Amino acid sequence: MDSAGKSANQSLYDQASHTIEVMREVLVENFEIDEQHFDFDRPLDSLGLDSLSFVEYMFEVEKVLKITLPDLPHDLKLIGELVLFVDAEFKKQAKGRDA
Repeated sequence: MDSAGKSANQSLYDQASHTIEVMREVLVENFEIDEQHFDFDRPLDSLGLDSLSFVEYMFEVEKVLKITLPDLPHDLKLIGELVLFVDAEFKKQAKGRDA
């Protein structure tokens, strides 16, 4: 990856750092998956979760973040895309609670 790609990813990590931390912790603690597998550029299926485990994973993420996610878009292919989707919902719902 070139330096522009790395800095763009770093910016995304910075913006979604809390969400990333929660998603990593749930993955490691509940599914015993090494956090090194949680990289923005990796495909979602590289996490090694089957469809049921993935649903359980998302329920746990919702519980920890205290949000309710809408149906996930089917075009999410990368871990980073999932993180950004969850982070956007987290921020939107947090803003709604603060209003």
